[in-house]
Amino acid sequence: MLLDSEYLKYRDPPCMRLFVKKNGETITVLDPNFRNYFYVTSERPEKLAGAIRKIEAERRGEKVTPETVEIVDKKLLGDPKKAVKVVVNNPRDINSLKEEIRDLPTVSEIFEYDIPPARRYLIDHELTPMNGIKVEGEFRETDNGKELIATKAPEPDDEVEEELKIMSFDIEAYNPEGDPRPDKDPIIMLSIVDDRGFKKVLTWKDFESDADYVETVENERKLLERFVQIVRDEDFDVITGYNTDLFDFPYISDRAEELGVELNIGRNDSEISSKRRRFETVTRVPGRPHIDVYALVDFLSRIGAIRLIDYTLENVYEHIVGRSKQDLEKSEISKAWDEGGPKGRELLRYSLSDSEGSLELALEFFPLVIELSKIVKQSLFDVSRMTPGQLVEWLLVFKAHKIGELVPARPGGREFKKRQRKSYIGGYVKEPEKGLHENLVVFDFRSLYPTIIVTHNIDPATIDCDCCGPEETVKAPNLGYEFCKNKKGFIPETLEDLIEERAKLKKEMDELDEGSREYQSIYNSQWALKIIANSFYGMLGYSRARWYSKECAESVTSFGRYYIKNTIEIAEEEGFDVVYGDTDSLLCKLGEKNRQDVRYFLEKVNEDMPGIMELELEGFYKRGVFVSKKRYALVNEAGKMEVKGLEFVRRDWAALAKRTQEEVLRAVLHDGSPEEAAEIVQDVTKNVKQGNVELEDLIIHTRLKKKIENYESEGPHVAAAKRLRSKGKEVEPGMTITYIVKKGSGSISDRAIPFSEFENREYDPDYYIDHQILPAVMRVMEVLGYTEEELRYEETKQTRLVSFEN
Repeated sequence: MLLDSEYLKYRDPPCMRLFVKKNGETITVLDPNFRNYFYVTSERPEKLAGAIRKIEAERRGEKVTPETVEIVDKKLLGDPKKAVKVVVNNPRDINSLKEEIRDLPTVSEIFEYDIPPARRYLIDHELTPMNGIKVEGEFRETDNGKELIATKAPEPDDEVEEELKIMSFDIEAYNPEGDPRPDKDPIIMLSIVDDRGFKKVLTWKDFESDADYVETVENERKLLERFVQIVRDEDFDVITGYNTDLFDFPYISDRAEELGVELNIGRNDSEISSKRRRFETVTRVPGRPHIDVYALVDFLSRIGAIRLIDYTLENVYEHIVGRSKQDLEKSEISKAWDEGGPKGRELLRYSLSDSEGSLELALEFFPLVIELSKIVKQSLFDVSRMTPGQLVEWLLVFKAHKIGELVPARPGGREFKKRQRKSYIGGYVKEPEKGLHENLVVFDFRSLYPTIIVTHNIDPATIDCDCCGPEETVKAPNLGYEFCKNKKGFIPETLEDLIEERAKLKKEMDELDEGSREYQSIYNSQWALKIIANSFYGMLGYSRARWYSKECAESVTSFGRYYIKNTIEIAEEEGFDVVYGDTDSLLCKLGEKNRQDVRYFLEKVNEDMPGIMELELEGFYKRGVFVSKKRYALVNEAGKMEVKGLEFVRRDWAALAKRTQEEVLRAVLHDGSPEEAAEIVQDVTKNVKQGNVELEDLIIHTRLKKKIENYESEGPHVAAAKRLRSKGKEVEPGMTITYIVKKGSGSISDRAIPFSEFENREYDPDYYIDHQILPAVMRVMEVLGYTEEELRYEETKQTRLVSFEN
């Protein structure tokens, strides 16, 4: 099984390193034979090839030349094309050579120079991570065990199964001043668990705990050294944790550097490597794929699979697992450490629970990551950090290689800005009938945009083709673009394969028990296919995409508007009251209609649907409240709430505002009672006014996105950050600033006090009522007939019955 891979570009000569697992043993494979390359097109390829062979470029004072130059047969947007293939000795030579080649007079375009060698290698050899691989070579002994030196390129093999040992870890840092500072504040605990029952909490203070998972060491340095030893001794295959990219690994790295500890927890005695980005860091552990569970949660939130206001470990765990996890306020961690005794032992249990919770989530999401990795043919480490659009792009890069299609480079600065200036109309949204409605049915198109792309062959290669007559093309509604019916586009062909494979898997699922292992495996496979298929349209319209096409993206939304408007018209002709329509769905009140009428409507619509397009029944709902476009909430027959747009109050709102909004929605949807919702708001405003709320519920969390000096205007979080710095505390971009607005005169920024310094101050009740509580609920309460004045404690009036149409 191919477990992990990386390109060793600084080795002499550079080579590819693979980590494979066979019968429980991990083997390192080195392939020194691979060379990276790129392509150049020209109207006179023979002349260009000759000129490239003579080129001498310079990299860091050394001359570099191509290793080989040859003319090859490729395709460009489906049409045959001669291209010059330039092979390099070292991937670091590519930029230097590319710049020299670009100035040659016969050059048309340069392709594939920006494909990283590690990803290129997997694509070229069609190797599938977490799948079988066949490799031949000779073993040699090294200080770190045996290595297999490949004598020929590896090949994909049949699917294999190997048991993987998955580890999760978490650290606790001493933080009496708020956010811990890695140059000053030590790591006081480090917990490790795995999926085989291993449990360990390392600490350097004796809390007199009798728990067998607690191990006390001499100091922080010994704690880090013991961490390294455990990872190596237990030989974990995969490392996970929650927010380990942004916090745990960077913090451990900084502390290890401060204390002179080598973090050689990778296989072959290799150290971890971190790549810093603008506001984040990603950490690679060679041979042990590092998967940050928080990155997976962020990915799932982007595609709408998880919808939460706060994505803390505790909230996500409760949402996914259905149980609450032990929690501890950050401010309590240092107090528990200092106090020791029962509080210290509680801290030990909390530290372990963080690792255990992260592991449970990792095991929940891990099968999906594996399936995504298998589809796009890239490593677990990379795939777990990709956006949906990047997944599509790397699948297309792989498919392009298979058919000999040239892969466009990502756009440079000028081209990117040019693309950004272009815009087009998106999906159609019907203005909702505001208010509370009951007895609803929801219809939606099965994968509307993907099926439009396939049905109408939408592709940069098929738009306004010159091979078809008027009868052989399909025209995008209200646009001048026409798409070829004869020549299948590369993008719709790839997408159609995904859709067909998913349909096949769903049929297999229908024959299986939902609780079976096989069902769950197939479920994850079809889910991965759905995620990627639904992201093709977004890739076409993304300004940085390789296969960007504003014309194609615009045509997809044009067809989408046509089909949803037409379907709404049919629904209204059939006597359905369409309360709302949005892009690919319509929500109707049943009224006097029954479920047989629903089935008849679906049959009528689908009779005229072209290609693979289909309208489906999404479900029946007891009640729904509609506020505005993109903002509504429903409760289904099973009592589950579905909230769109309303749950995304700003993440920097206080917990009290978020909780009040949720309680209001529950009262309106579950109980159908606007009066109860109004009472909830009145009670909250009363408690805030009278000071009967916990300070923790009033904390506002805002992330500092840049240096304080770079902010043109001073928002409350910037003002609070300045106060922290004036007290001698370090404040850096990426930090979360926590503050409370105190009572008094002046602007909100003047009164934003860091939470760590708020003791013996009064909060401003009017601010929290006017700028937090009421804005969070008024969108809903307003359409139910309430005004802000009626919901304030001081001006509370007799609760009245608000009429609404059933």
